[in-house]
Amino acid sequence: MSDRLVRNRQEAILVDAEAKLGRPLREHERRFIVSRQGLLALEAIHDTVKSAGPAELERYLGSDGS
Repeated sequence: MSDRLVRNRQEAILVDAEAKLGRPLREHERRFIVSRQGLLALEAIHDTVKSAGPAELERYLGSDGS
């Protein structure tokens, strides 16, 4: 798996999450996304980012205990 592909997928998720929340991501929210390397995990995160409302998305991005 290409590191560039993973980084591109992570960046797309970060952009969509910030747009959905209407603000820059907090460090723990950003870390939640960039700490995942598997494409299936990133796809699942992106699906949630696209389908969740802002409040639900904030809870989801903070769900790793940060």
